[in-house]
Amino acid sequence: MLSRNVVAVRGAHKAASSATASKPVEKVTKLGNGLTVGTIDSKKPLTQLVLAFRAGSRYEQANQAGLSHTIRNFVGRDSKNHFGTAIVWSAANYGGVVKSFTSRDLFGVSLTVPRDSTSYALHVLAQAAANPGFKPWEVADVLPTMRADNGFRTAYDYVVDLIHKAAYRNGGLGNSIYAPCSTIGSVSAQTLSEFAVSR
Repeated sequence: MLSRNVVAVRGAHKAASSATASKPVEKVTKLGNGLTVGTIDSKKPLTQLVLAFRAGSRYEQANQAGLSHTIRNFVGRDSKNHFGTAIVWSAANYGGVVKSFTSRDLFGVSLTVPRDSTSYALHVLAQAAANPGFKPWEVADVLPTMRADNGFRTAYDYVVDLIHKAAYRNGGLGNSIYAPCSTIGSVSAQTLSEFAVSR
């Protein structure tokens, strides 16, 4: 009798592990407005939502060095419809964590929330990433965080920047993802708004 129960337990465990071992299904859909939506349902308790734009440092003009770095530091500030503190507190109230990132190609905002808060999190993500306010007095508020970003750069970060600058000296891929210390604060709120609209 005991051996029969052990076999049944092993069979149930094997069935459960094979069900969880199945690969998540990836779906990519292009909407009529040009937005591409990619989803992967991993059946996990946390959902990660990412809104990414082609607005990395490679799209900066020569006189806009550090523009994408400035935009990244604006995440969590006021949007056109809500105060920044309301956005951040709303995300935290639902157990969410908001983060921003940049690369030479992309600027993005990610929001990690419990799975059952996904629909509300989409609204928060849209306000945090797609609808920034870029109020002139907030430009000065992000300058200390940009200086701190530069202060925490490693030797590896400098080497990668120099390699990109040498390899792509005639193109946008040579632009650094960090604002040079000499240009921090030179990007105006109007320039930020125009860049965001163009992307």
